[in-house]
Amino acid sequence: MKEKLLLSEIHMRDPFVFVDQKQHQYCLFGTTADGSKGRFEMYISDDLVNFKGPYVVFDLKDNDNFWGKEDLWAPEVYYVESLKSYLMFATFHSQDHKRNTVALITDDLYKHAFTLYSDKITPSMMTNLDGTLFYEKQQPRIIFCHEWLEINDGSYVYGKLSQDLKQIEEDSLKVLFRASEIPWSVSPSFSKNGNDYISDGPYVIKKGACQFLLYSTFGENGYQTGYCYTKNKWKSIHHSQEPLIEKNAGHSMVFTGFDHNDYIIYHANNDSPDVVPTIKRITIKKGGLFSKPRLIVAA
Repeated sequence: MKEKLLLSEIHMRDPFVFVDQKQHQYCLFGTTADGSKGRFEMYISDDLVNFKGPYVVFDLKDNDNFWGKEDLWAPEVYYVESLKSYLMFATFHSQDHKRNTVALITDDLYKHAFTLYSDKITPSMMTNLDGTLFYEKQQPRIIFCHEWLEINDGSYVYGKLSQDLKQIEEDSLKVLFRASEIPWSVSPSFSKNGNDYISDGPYVIKKGACQFLLYSTFGENGYQTGYCYTKNKWKSIHHSQEPLIEKNAGHSMVFTGFDHNDYIIYHANNDSPDVVPTIKRITIKKGGLFSKPRLIVAA
């Protein structure tokens, strides 16, 4: 535990910031740098500059009977009013179970660790990851990735969730698009057949009637983040023609700070053990009669 850390001193992938309005704290979660420590950690800050932590908020050592023993990835944390609790969606895997999204729960971020809330939320017959929660007209929805390791051309899949957020309605599943459909995507150098496309890191941003979807895949400059948008509930989808942020960086999400500005956070130095979370200002433009919706990241 350290009382004062800069972001550059925190090594994690897949960063996610929960903005705690009640405690006036930014709560930073992510995948531990090597992804194999068997726990999730939290750092807290009131200014996005100095952070305190890590606090261990979930540890496999305390959950002996849980099937998900490996690859604790991409935690996302939300306050769910109907449950009067904080919910974490995260990806787990084991030798006997395919990768899948599971929900964890706690009634107090600062005093009580997360415990298991659901079994597998996303389809157990798919190897999938990075389930992200959002709402359409107060109804819970999820977008997750069907992993390229199973289908070569990874996809982004939409589904409806039960009100208690424990189950997906399997007849609602819809493939939104495949990673190869992203205009700037390429098959990465580690592909054995030169025809693999990676789907990773979905996150939904709502601006009026427009919904943006952040995503990550590989382009000419390595792992990167881009986005698409829809104005008609995913019936038609429009992709940005180039990545949103710098090379070798991705798995992003957006949050609104206490200063009312919007920020994007993502991990940089993707292929390095020194991977670090990075925060920048972002402008969200919903577009108009003569302009397209756009996301613009500050230099």
